[in-house]
Amino acid sequence: MFLVLNAFVFCAKRYRVTEELIEELKGQEFIPRDLSWLAFNHRVLQEAADPSVPLYERIKFLAIFSSNLDEFYRVRVASYRTLRGLKKKERVSLNVDVKPNRRLKQIRKVVHGLQHEFGRIFRSQIIPGLADQGIQLLSYDDLKHDLADDAFDYFQRALQSGVEVKSLSEDLFLENHKIYLVSKVNDRMKILSWPAAQDRFVVLNPKNEFLTVAFVEDIIRLCQRHLTSEEWYAIKLSRDAELFVEEEQGTSIAEKVKASLANRDIGLPSRLLYDQSMPENWLTTLKQYLNLSKYDLIPGARYHHFSDFFTFPLPPNAHHMKDPAWPPLAHPTLEKVDSVWDAVQSEDQLLSFPYQKFDYLLRLLKESIADDRTHSIQMTIYRTGQKSPVVNALLEALDKGIKVFVFIEVKARFDERPNIFWGEELEKNGAEVRYSFDDLKVHTKCLLIERQGNKRLAWIGTGNFNHKTARTYADHAMLSCKSELTSELKLLFLELRRGQRGNPQFDQLWVAPYNLRHKINESIEKEIKLCKTGKQGWMVLKMNNLEDKELIRKLYQASVEGVQITLLVRGICCLNPEHSDAKNIRVLSLIDRYLEHARIYLFGNGGKEEMYLGSADWMTRNMDRRVEVVSRVHSNKIFREVRHLLSLQARDNVKNRQQHRPLQNTRLEIEEIPIRAQSDFHSFLEQKS
Repeated sequence: MFLVLNAFVFCAKRYRVTEELIEELKGQEFIPRDLSWLAFNHRVLQEAADPSVPLYERIKFLAIFSSNLDEFYRVRVASYRTLRGLKKKERVSLNVDVKPNRRLKQIRKVVHGLQHEFGRIFRSQIIPGLADQGIQLLSYDDLKHDLADDAFDYFQRALQSGVEVKSLSEDLFLENHKIYLVSKVNDRMKILSWPAAQDRFVVLNPKNEFLTVAFVEDIIRLCQRHLTSEEWYAIKLSRDAELFVEEEQGTSIAEKVKASLANRDIGLPSRLLYDQSMPENWLTTLKQYLNLSKYDLIPGARYHHFSDFFTFPLPPNAHHMKDPAWPPLAHPTLEKVDSVWDAVQSEDQLLSFPYQKFDYLLRLLKESIADDRTHSIQMTIYRTGQKSPVVNALLEALDKGIKVFVFIEVKARFDERPNIFWGEELEKNGAEVRYSFDDLKVHTKCLLIERQGNKRLAWIGTGNFNHKTARTYADHAMLSCKSELTSELKLLFLELRRGQRGNPQFDQLWVAPYNLRHKINESIEKEIKLCKTGKQGWMVLKMNNLEDKELIRKLYQASVEGVQITLLVRGICCLNPEHSDAKNIRVLSLIDRYLEHARIYLFGNGGKEEMYLGSADWMTRNMDRRVEVVSRVHSNKIFREVRHLLSLQARDNVKNRQQHRPLQNTRLEIEEIPIRAQSDFHSFLEQKS
C-alpha cells in the first residue's frame, strides 16, 4: 500500500496547477466550470498512474483522458473561441461574464501541465510495465534499428497505396481528430495522410509468444524518410463540434439538426496538438494557415490521439492485466418470477447497472408486447446508440398493434444521427414520434407501459436506455406500479405529446423545468430550519455535476446554519470547498472501473429520511432548460439498498478523492479497513442474488 500512496504523491508533485491560480480561486464563491472539469480529467489521469490498477486498465484510463480532452476542446474551448470574436456588449447581452482570452489562457496552462503528466506516466510507467509483461511498444529508434525489414514489408503490403502527400494550400482541408505527419523543405510544407480505417497499432511478430507492437505512423515515418530523407512530425487538429441550427420556418427540429450534421466535421479549428520537437517556424506556418491563436496551440510528445489505446492489442492469456470480470448479476426477485409486471405490481423494484443484468428491461418489453392487455408504450430516448434492442422491441410492439409514443431528443450531442435514424424507423412503422423542443432538451429517462383497466407500470432511471453504456455506467432504474407516481408520469408524457411547453402540475414527481428547483430548495430549507431549532440537519447529494449558482448558494447558506453536507460529485463541482461558507461541506469524487452516473439526493428530514432518485444534475441547464424527472423512493427495501451504496461511497478510502482546495484531488488515507465502494457494492449484490 505504501507504494500505491507514494505513486500518488509523486503524481501530485509532477502535476501542478500553479499556486497563483489556486490562490486566485481560494476566496472566490465559485470555481470556474471549465477548470473544475479539467480537475476531473486529472482524476482520470490519476487512475492511469496508480500501480494497483491492472496495466491494461491504466492504458484505458489514458485513452479516456485523451478522449475527454478531445471533446472538451471541440465543445468548451471552441465556444470560447467563438465568444472571443464578439464585442463586449454582445457578450454581456448573452449573459457571459468571463473574458474568453483570460479563460483560454488558464485552460492552456492547466492542460499543458496535464499533458506533461500524461507523457511522464506513459513513458516512465506504461511502456516499462508493458515490457515487464513481454510486450514491446516500439519507439521509432527501436523500429529503425531492430525491425526495419519487417516495417518495410508491412508498409509495402498494407500502407503504401493509401499514403498521400500533399502541399499545404488553401484547397487542403485537415480533418477533425485525424493524425497527420508534416514535413517542410525550403518554404514548402507537406502534409501526409493515410486511411482512417488503418489500425493504429501494428503487431510485427504475430506468431511469437510475446508482442512487438509499432505505431503505424512510425512505420510510415521510417519508410518515408528512407524515400526522401525528410523529418516528419505528428499533428492533430480538433474542430468545433457545436451545431448551429438555422431558424427556418416550416422545418422540424429533426430536419434542422439532420441538415447541420454535415457541418460538424468542418467546424472551425479549436486546438492544434503538435510534437513539441517540431521546428518553431513549422509551427508558425501551421498556426497562420489554420488561423489559430497561441492559446490554441498545445505542445505534446511524438504521439497523439491516445483514445486509440482502447484498441491496444492484448496478448492471449493476459487476463491478469485487466480488471477481474464481473458478469452482470441476477436480480434476486426478477430472476425468479415468471412476470416482471406482476413482481413490480407487488412491490417497487430497483435495478442497478452494470452490476445487474440490463436484460430485465428487454424482458419487460417483450412480456408487455406478448400480453393482449397492453395497449400503449411511451418512452423518452436521449442516447440509444447505433444498435438498439430497445427500439427493435418497440418496432415489434408496433407490429402487434400496440400504440407507441417516443419522445426523441435529437440535440443529444454526438448521438444526433442514431437518434434521428431510430426516430424515422419508428415513424415509418406507425409510432407517434416527437422531437426536441426549441428551448428545452428532454433528458429524462422514463418509460410508461399501460394495460387495460387503467393499469400502468413506470420506469424512472438515472441512465439511458442504452444496452452498451449499461455495461460501464453505474446507474439505477426504479420500477413502480404506484398510481400516484404513474398518473403523474402519464401527465408528463401528455405534455411531451403536445409538443409545446405548458404548465402541468406535479406533486409526487420532481420535474424540471416545472417544480424541481423549488422542491430541492424546499428540502434544503427543511434541513436549515432543523438546525435553527437545535436539531440535526444533514444531506448526502450524489450527482455528476454541480454548477448551478443559486443552488450552490443555498448549500453555502445551509452550511453556515450547521447543516452537514456530503457531496458525491464525479465531474464538475463549482462549489468552492475553501470558501468561508463551506465549512460544513465535504466534497468527494469517486473514479473507479465504472463511470458513476446516478443522481441520488438523501435528506435527513429530522430522522424521517427522504431519498430521491432520477436524471437531474444540479446544473442550471438541468433545472431550467431540460425536462428531468426525479422520484421519491417509497420502498423501504430500495431505500436501504441505495442508502447502503451511498454509505459505501461516502466512506470509500481507496478510490475517493476529497477536494480540500480548488482544483486539487487529494486521495483519502486508507485506515485499518480499506473500503472500495464499487467492489463492495458488487459483493453486496452478489450475495443477494
